[in-house]
Amino acid sequence: MREKAVFSLPKNTKYSSALLYLHDFVLLQQLAIHRFMRARDVIKLLECTREIEGVPAPTKNAISKRLRRLVAAGVLVLEQDEDMNLQGMRFNSFFIVWD
Repeated sequence: MREKAVFSLPKNTKYSSALLYLHDFVLLQQLAIHRFMRARDVIKLLECTREIEGVPAPTKNAISKRLRRLVAAGVLVLEQDEDMNLQGMRFNSFFIVWD
């Protein structure tokens, strides 16, 4: 079953356009509650939400691409903590944009 977009964000001069799905709204709700989430937790949340919706679980690569699109659309902000750079692994966190 293919999921249907719930909301369409128009393109403006600063950000690209994006379609928002139900699982995106669940993510935004959780980010609003918690203020920020580690990338690992965001990936787990999206996997679980999509399974509940009956949509096949995406690969981690597909989730990463989706998160990059939401960052490009100005919905999320990606923060990479350079102080926590351990053995070449970066710890990413996502924030919600409150403009």
